[in-house]
Amino acid sequence: MDGRDLNTRWQQTLLPWRLLAGLVLMAIFWAGLKEKPLPQYVDRFDLWAHGLGFFLLTLVLHMAFRRRSPLLLTLLCLLVGLAIEISQHLLPTRSFDWIDFAMDSLGVMAGLVVMLCWQRGAAATAVRTQ
Repeated sequence: MDGRDLNTRWQQTLLPWRLLAGLVLMAIFWAGLKEKPLPQYVDRFDLWAHGLGFFLLTLVLHMAFRRRSPLLLTLLCLLVGLAIEISQHLLPTRSFDWIDFAMDSLGVMAGLVVMLCWQRGAAATAVRTQ
């Protein structure tokens, strides 16, 4: 197997993660920029949705762009949350909410912690198997 074959295999394993990252990102933008907020199914549903959505976004972006800096991807996720909140301020039926951005940030940080723990565990397993 030469270098080109390895690179092709690497890209093929990343493609599903990149597609999933795009879908999660589109879903977050769709929910965040709708004229009316999502319905409240349970108490504080919007806060849970913010945290879970950005947790998932962080995980799939880190899987889709594994060779990128975790700090860069984390900042990108935080900027997406901030951009949505600023955009909501421009919509007549929505408003900027610091609590929503705080939940976005908590979801991003939780996703980062899970990803870093997973990477550390995978690295330790690789060392033990050698």
